Amino acid sequence: MSETVQLMVVAPCHSDTTGPLTSALDRVAISCVLITPPAWQPGTPLSDDAGLTDAATLDQKVCRSLVDLIQSREIAALVANDAAMAAATGADGCHLDPRPGLEDTYDTTRKLLGKDAIIGAMPDATRHMAMSLAEAGADYVGYVVHGADDADGLGLIAWWAEIFESPVVAFTNGDIASCRRAIKAGPPDFLSCPLQVDDTIEHLQGVAQLIDDIGQLPVAKKDAK
Repeated sequence: MSETVQLMVVAPCHSDTTGPLTSALDRVAISCVLITPPAWQPGTPLSDDAGLTDAATLDQKVCRSLVDLIQSREIAALVANDAAMAAATGADGCHLDPRPGLEDTYDTTRKLLGKDAIIGAMPDATRHMAMSLAEAGADYVGYVVHGADDADGLGLIAWWAEIFESPVVAFTNGDIASCRRAIKAGPPDFLSCPLQVDDTIEHLQGVAQLIDDIGQLPVAKKDAK
């Protein structure tokens, strides 16, 4: 558990991402970058037959270049929903969105990527699945915050942060109000914010400043029960 909330940036797998991501890595304190298909939305359930590869496939050449850029700054690079792509590009791990049989997909992904890979997962709204994933060794669980008044997402983050040692990620759309509520709800160990490739990185700088202002974690979390 870190002493402050850390920033996870979501970067679309597109050639236009390189410039803005480079600027963000140079100017913002980032702990992890999640590479996703361009139209990816956090928490969108995958189909029964998603397997280890997202139907919205990633461009391997672009993905590898982004992984190399991220890792050159000694920052962890994760790939969304494509364990084979994570392995092929040398990424540090894989993020898994909700799907039927998520626990089995986690197990298969762990076997493919190995014990040292970072593998996190976004369970459904049931608390049992989140606990099962943590017990299986998932490096984090994630919940989506659909706006500043999302009682369900904020409640799950607060529940997890209060009881469990395993990290929890709050996936937001980058809106400052949502980020503020997410930080105050848990706080989460990581706050996820999208990189806007057609805009400046001022919104990321604003989120980073918000973390500096109110992102100090409270006293140590309780042991899991």
